[in-house]
Amino acid sequence: MAEDKVVFDRLVIADEQGHLQGKPAEGVQQQIDQALAPLEKIPAGGANGEVLARANGDGTQLAWRTVRDGADGAPGRDGVSIKRVEPSASGKGATVVMSDGTTTDVPMEVKAQWTPEVQARAQGWWLSLNPKDAEAAIKERYGVPLIHADVANLNTPIPIVPKFPDVIPERRLITIPTPKQPGVVWKIDGVEAAPGDHVIPGEDRREIMLEATPEPGYVFSSSKLSFPVVFGSLQGRTLAISEDPSKRTAGTVMVPAPPEDQRAAWGGKKNLGLKPNKGFGGREDIESVFAMYGTALADLSGKQVPRTWAVTDDLKLKPVGPGNAESELLFTVGTPNATIEIDVAEVTSPAPSLTLDWLQDHRYVAGGRSYTVWLAEPGRQASMESMVDGVGTGLRVNAGTSVGTWRFEFLKLSCTITAPSGAQVTHKWSQNEDKHWGRVLGIRASNNNISIGGFRVYLGPDTPQTEDRGARVP
Repeated sequence: MAEDKVVFDRLVIADEQGHLQGKPAEGVQQQIDQALAPLEKIPAGGANGEVLARANGDGTQLAWRTVRDGADGAPGRDGVSIKRVEPSASGKGATVVMSDGTTTDVPMEVKAQWTPEVQARAQGWWLSLNPKDAEAAIKERYGVPLIHADVANLNTPIPIVPKFPDVIPERRLITIPTPKQPGVVWKIDGVEAAPGDHVIPGEDRREIMLEATPEPGYVFSSSKLSFPVVFGSLQGRTLAISEDPSKRTAGTVMVPAPPEDQRAAWGGKKNLGLKPNKGFGGREDIESVFAMYGTALADLSGKQVPRTWAVTDDLKLKPVGPGNAESELLFTVGTPNATIEIDVAEVTSPAPSLTLDWLQDHRYVAGGRSYTVWLAEPGRQASMESMVDGVGTGLRVNAGTSVGTWRFEFLKLSCTITAPSGAQVTHKWSQNEDKHWGRVLGIRASNNNISIGGFRVYLGPDTPQTEDRGARVP
């Protein structure tokens, strides 16, 4: 019957000798071909930490790839971490830039959730058209300046705060913010610099001028911003002097007062205190000493207190005198060509400024060179500013948290300051004659609301023996 008839497409039948007659269906033939296809060979090699991955977007060609497991800026097992992620040149994904300078293009679709706040913070301003009286009184929105404009006249320049480049002196590297910030043009020695990394060639000392100018329709707080960056031979500096208060006894004073029966006749003599204890390590051929002129005592609310720093109950260092130059921690370094690291452990309100001074001797004088950052209590941001000959650029940089290691890298009295967050500024002095140089370093705070977990001083290999060897108090 017709309804019982079955039609076979290309029925395959074997003859009496077992030979196949006819041709398999097309779909069956494809499955046979795939099953008989040769397996892709695993490529030779494969080091520890590498995995097999497809090298092509079409799913072909196996290749060994390195696994990088750095997170939040911390190095991975291979000592390399992600530095930044930026849009790829093709516009079809992202380029991952590693801390060793290598890059990897990753195909991906990037979807960002737009909000007015995201846009406002990205461009550094927000525009208000035809504001009402109440609106016109508002000066800020989404954490950025609010610009009031009349639609009949939209020629008012838009104020903008430039994002500053990152500077890494030891790698002679300047990184212009990426992606490009609208309204801002950065120049290196007068030549416009594209967003991304710029390596300063050579190994000699070289001063680079960084300059930001506003594009048409934008305006800075000043007509332009410019500041120097000094590169030089910072390589080879090794740990020479260090102080770790956790290895001291609570209550230890760095410069004790002379015995009471000697104080009346002490006058303005120099008072030598303890040696830095090299608790973090240091070179045997470098000696230092804490010292100051006078009895190391000050009158505070009718009470005689030490003018120096002392070890707290939780084994941190803290200024204990009236503050500022009246409570400075002075010690011999021997040269201002040094790298100083200070571990800020705690800051309370009202937060102090933190200043380093290079001085000729163990007393503060106005002719010395000073380098200041402004700390902040928890929940608020520290700040700092690039300066030339003691005059600021007019723009303070958000330095992030105050707690952590602050690094001051000096070269002929010019200094690059790096905050715990990685933010940087530069202080430059044009007059570097001998009278401006100092062999004594002072660390001071404007008030006593700070404690530090210690400090380290790194010096070049040819730094000579410093003076004031030994200490009056064992």
